[in-house]
Amino acid sequence: MLDLISPGESRVRYQQFKLKCFSASNSVKVIHVQLLGLLYVTGLYLQKMNALLREFCLAESTWTKLPNFAYLIIPDQAYVNSAAALNQLEKVIDGFPWRWHGLNPPVVKIQLISLQAAIELLLPLEDGGKKNELFI
Repeated sequence: MLDLISPGESRVRYQQFKLKCFSASNSVKVIHVQLLGLLYVTGLYLQKMNALLREFCLAESTWTKLPNFAYLIIPDQAYVNSAAALNQLEKVIDGFPWRWHGLNPPVVKIQLISLQAAIELLLPLEDGGKKNELFI
């Protein structure tokens, strides 16, 4: 039961992330996580990533999922000032026992992007004022 995700949780995370984006200063950097090399994404991948990010994103961190198996994280600002944060996140994802869960390990691409770039990645989720369903 610990890994179950409700659709409402995804919408709430998206709204919290969006509000934090629009209220943050332009100097804030956002972590963009892209999981590559997956032919298809099952609900189990999504559940495991949700659990990993819940563990990684403590304190004032906020995160949301994008439809293309990517994630945006606004980390606690005391934490993001170090490149160690990116390395730690990569180690958390790479070190997860994906194969034990019957999943192929993804290739991880993690980078810091500007707040404006993160907002632009969020915009396609609201096509013509109609929100697309956010898949967790």
